Parts: sequence; C-alpha cells; structure tokens
Amino acid sequence: MLACLLPRRFARGVAFLLSVAGALPLSAQFTGFEADELGVFDRTRANLNGTDLNNRGDLVGFAIGSSGSPTVSFVYRDGAYTNLGTLTDGRSSYAYGINESGQITGYSFVRNGLNQTFASAFVYQDGTLTNVGIGLASRGLAINNAGTIAGLVQLDPGQREQGILIGTNPSSQTPVDGLDATANSRFLAINSRGDAVGFSGVSGSTIRPVLYTNGTLTDLGVPNGVSSEAIAINNAGTILIRNMTDPDLARKGYLFRDGTFTDIGHLGGNDTRPAGLNAQGYVVGYSRQADGSVRGFVYTPDGGMQNLESLFQNNALVTAGYVPGSFGPFAINDNNQIAGIGTFTDAFGEHDRLMLLTPIAIPEPETYALILIGLAAAAASRRLRRKRR
Repeated sequence: MLACLLPRRFARGVAFLLSVAGALPLSAQFTGFEADELGVFDRTRANLNGTDLNNRGDLVGFAIGSSGSPTVSFVYRDGAYTNLGTLTDGRSSYAYGINESGQITGYSFVRNGLNQTFASAFVYQDGTLTNVGIGLASRGLAINNAGTIAGLVQLDPGQREQGILIGTNPSSQTPVDGLDATANSRFLAINSRGDAVGFSGVSGSTIRPVLYTNGTLTDLGVPNGVSSEAIAINNAGTILIRNMTDPDLARKGYLFRDGTFTDIGHLGGNDTRPAGLNAQGYVVGYSRQADGSVRGFVYTPDGGMQNLESLFQNNALVTAGYVPGSFGPFAINDNNQIAGIGTFTDAFGEHDRLMLLTPIAIPEPETYALILIGLAAAAASRRLRRKRR
C-alpha cells in the first residue's frame, strides 16, 4: 500500500527492494545470547547437574550433596526451584526428562521386602511423585508429550539391563530386547511419535547406537569404529549420536538422518561431546579447542560450530561471580534457548548454578523489507521537496 503513495519510479524501486529483502540470506549462525544465571538451588549441594529443558523454559536436574546426604531432584519453573522429593523418605532421586505439559521422569531409590535398595522409575505431575517402575530395578531417562517414558529395566537378579517404554496414560510397560541377549541396552530419548533411541551392547563388539520404531530395534551402525550411543531424536527423525569412549580423547558427535552420518566437527581440538538436539537440528554440547581448553558450543547444520561463551552479550555474569570458561550446556529447546551449568564464586565459595541462554533476535526478511521501504520513502520525500524548490 505504501508503494501506491509514492511516485511510479519509486514504487518500482520499492518493489525491487521488497524482492531483494525476501531473498536476503539470513545468517546461519547466532549473533549473541542473553545469558542469565538462575540463582542457587541448595548451598549444601554444590554439585549441580542439569538434564533437560522444555519449550516453556522449565529445567530439570539433580543436586548431589556431601558424602552420606541424598541426591535430590528439582525443577526450575517460573523463576523458582521446586524439590521433587523421593519415592522413599531419605533416599536419593534423579530427574532426567520433562515434556511440554510439565510431566517429569527420572528414578528414585526405594527398598524392597528384603531391605535391599534399588532404583525405580517415577513420573512427577501436579506436585505428586508416582512410582511407575517394574522388575528389580528401572530408570526413567526421557518422556515425550504423550507421557511415554523411555529408560531401562532389569527384570530379574543377574539379568541384563534392557530398554523399556513405560506408558503413563494409559499405563503400560514394554521391555525391549537389545541386539544381543547377553549384553545391556537402554533407551535415552524418545520423540512425540514414540520413536526411541539409545544403545545396545553386542558380545565381542562395540556398543551400538539403536533406534526403536514400530516394534523394531535397528542397529544404526558405528561411524568411526568407536562404541557410540544415540542420545536424542527430534520429531523429524534426526538422531544425535556421540562416541562413548575413546582412548585418545578424540570423540566425535554425529547427526544421523536417512542413513547418513554427518560429523558436527569441533572447536579446533580433537574431542567433541554433544548433549542436546532441537527440532531445527541444532546441537549443543562441549568441545576441545586448539589450546586444549574445553568450551560449550552450539552447532547449526548451515553455520557449523560456535563457541557459546564468545556469544554472551551481557555483563551481569561478571558481577555475579561467573568463572570464565565454565559454562557447559546440556539442552536446547525449539525456541533456541540453551540450558547449561556454570561455576560461580561468591562469599560462600565456588559452586554451580543453572544458566539459561536466550538468543538475541535476528530480523526476519519482512523486517528488512519494512526498513528498506522506510528508506525508499524517505528518499522519495527528499526528491519531491527538491523538485518543488
């Protein structure tokens, strides 16, 4: 409509600018992040571990105390921490996954009739922790938006661990045999379609990343001959795989899609440890730099790997006592928010805190178009004024 108010030659110019603006290549890399520290959960438990982040910005994890004190699970939501409690009073609990409705899964230690302690999977919802475990021991490690939990189970004493899917609505349990009946296996992630990924041992061979879909367990292969695990899968079917061990500390991370492995690279060194994947196929984790130091990274398929700390845009972390180089990301959501752990120093000493990075917005093509239209209109106005003189 604005072009109709301009002289014809400028209208043509605006049309051209609009076409150019629509074709402007946006940066495939992030330009910066606002980095916020989320306060202290429990000063008696300095060892903080974050595990998952949903699209609402809720974070879960667990905090390890001094020797003899229990580990406790938490959720950070709406600016506050909540202790999830335990299935049995005084026993440790570990939160590992959260979905979009706020359901949380993990595991807590309980006692059986023989006074033996074992882990049992739980689901946390609306302030209540519910035992959903079966067998001798079980662990919930991820939960999708349908409330299906992926994890592991040991059905009987002396039996191997195997992957399991636990439905919470309705209740169901589906243990899944691994690639080898004599080796351990487990599921580490599950998407909204119910596809689960993890790893399976194979007797006399490397540990293999696996995909379970439609009742079938598939060996995804080992890209570089090193034992590997599949740790995340998005709804598009992209799978994040990482090496589990390497004697030369030359571990790699891969994206797997349509039968193809893509090496996500490193920050200049020879060791990469991916941790999280989002819907766009972006990856976070940590990687070794050329000087041997380790830094958190974000990876985009079109832009490659970036050092996250180099993208911090606010100075509040300095006054909060942030220790440079300590940020370790563990998850990225579909809004490109990144959750991680940083080390801070204050009057009480050195301790870990949760951190949440929010990307600084990059203008969309429409925004560029409006800017160009404004510039064109200003130029047209100046020319009209000159003609009237």
